[in-house]
Amino acid sequence: MISRKTFILLFLSTLLLQGCSPNSFFINLFSDGSKLELVSIDHDSDSSLTQDSVVTANLKYEIPHFESNKYFVIAQFSTTNSSSTTDGNFPANRYPIIVTPSGSIQINFPLMYVLNSPNIKRPLTMYFFLNEKVGQNSGHVVAMVGPIELK
Repeated sequence: MISRKTFILLFLSTLLLQGCSPNSFFINLFSDGSKLELVSIDHDSDSSLTQDSVVTANLKYEIPHFESNKYFVIAQFSTTNSSSTTDGNFPANRYPIIVTPSGSIQINFPLMYVLNSPNIKRPLTMYFFLNEKVGQNSGHVVAMVGPIELK
């Protein structure tokens, strides 16, 4: 029987021999070719983050296999549970709707939706996820930006 450590080393060696690095393997989990880029992000950096702070992010996106009403971008914050993120109680209908295969969008995220949540990791760490709908209330990530640490 082969040990777990040996299995992992063999698996990574196989990836390297096939022209993949461990980093590219994980990045290629988003394999549909969609792209998301942070153009700018702004918040009142001269003051501490408060309930009144609003993060404004300008993003560019490209979706090669675009279908109408199938893609959306959300903002997420790291939580104390390393395997999950959240947007608190941010209303889903306040996220911009993607209507073209490529373009720019702006997300205005008031921090009041996450700042007092007990499971939000400090310092605040933000991500943006381009998602493809796969069901009525679910989707999977096809591109992402982050982590972005807010101070």
